Amino acid sequence: IQLTTIIVPVLVAVKAKNMKAVDDVVWFACFLALAGIVIMNLDPTAFDDPNTSHSLGFSGGEVWIVGSAVLYSFQVVRIGDYARTVDPIRLSAAKAIVESIASWAFVAVLLLVASDATPLDGQGAFAKYAQTSGISIKHFLQSIRTGFVGGT
Repeated sequence: IQLTTIIVPVLVAVKAKNMKAVDDVVWFACFLALAGIVIMNLDPTAFDDPNTSHSLGFSGGEVWIVGSAVLYSFQVVRIGDYARTVDPIRLSAAKAIVESIASWAFVAVLLLVASDATPLDGQGAFAKYAQTSGISIKHFLQSIRTGFVGGT
């Protein structure tokens, strides 16, 4: 379940300054989606121990996911506005081009950070993630090159 399923209708209603801007069926679907997210986030082993509190704690990774979902939801609402005034094919093409360029640039940065010789211990979680991701991408690209050269 994507968190944007819940966030986009909320943003649309806030933007319109009217909760009725979103249909009641959509609000019901949002409630069901939120209930599903809560159920999926529960730790089933926590119910075995009566001394364990049943919290819905967030790890650092989940905070990044929620932040990304919020930002992506803003983008979805904004694209919805543009879609009414711009040719949808041109809008989709422009969106795909910008996302492709940004993705390739991000991969290039990760590959630059992926130096096996210089570990980024002590540089923070994001730096370690960037280096680990870059190393994974580098190994993946090497395996593709090896496969092409070997004819497999």
